[in-house]
Amino acid sequence: LSPLSLFSFILWGALIVWAAADQRRDGVISKYVEKLRANNRLPWVIVALLALGIISSLLTAFYRR
Repeated sequence: LSPLSLFSFILWGALIVWAAADQRRDGVISKYVEKLRANNRLPWVIVALLALGIISSLLTAFYRR
């Protein structure tokens, strides 16, 4: 991974942790997080987003060669 991609993943992870934390002050994000928590879908959404990021990074690295 390039340093920029790594930095992007770190920022993205921090956003997910912030959104999933119990002390959410942003009404828009907390509304969607609450819906996902109520349906027990939050872990699946996080895994799907992580997989999408990793797969897109791998594809980008593969096509750069």
